[in-house]
Amino acid sequence: TAIPISALAGDNVVEPSAAMDWYGGPTVLEHLESVPTGRESAARHARLPVQVVIRPRTPEHPDYRGYAGQIATGTFRVGDEVKVLPSGIGSRISGIDLLGVGVDVASAPQSVTLLLEDDIDISRGDLIVPAHDVPALGRNIEATVCHLADTPLTAGRRVLLKHTTRTVKA
Repeated sequence: TAIPISALAGDNVVEPSAAMDWYGGPTVLEHLESVPTGRESAARHARLPVQVVIRPRTPEHPDYRGYAGQIATGTFRVGDEVKVLPSGIGSRISGIDLLGVGVDVASAPQSVTLLLEDDIDISRGDLIVPAHDVPALGRNIEATVCHLADTPLTAGRRVLLKHTTRTVKA
């Protein structure tokens, strides 16, 4: 795919260029984000980072408690046994709402609301995973960091780390 850019001015690298209004295609970043990786996310481990807890408390939905977010990878089905991290509390999916309509199955990258059989204290930043496929939890990570600030990166300096919808000091 040919994408006209100006590395000096940043044209069409991250944002569309006003200087190249004749070009209507994607930016370099948009193109890179759309390139298939060779791995289908729906076949991978199911993960739903909770974006928001929905509790309307209306006469029509007095006991509704849904956990909304975009499925990062994998597939969830009604009846699946799940665990909520970091608490480790388990439950079963009793329903899946997609655009206000109940469905039996949802896969990445759909934005859905999961309904669980049990009332669990879940909040933004928690992660819902299959009970049989819980990721290893740890306090240490090894990562390749791309530092895009004007100031130098200092070893040992505290930084903000964002994982799905949760930001923590690291």
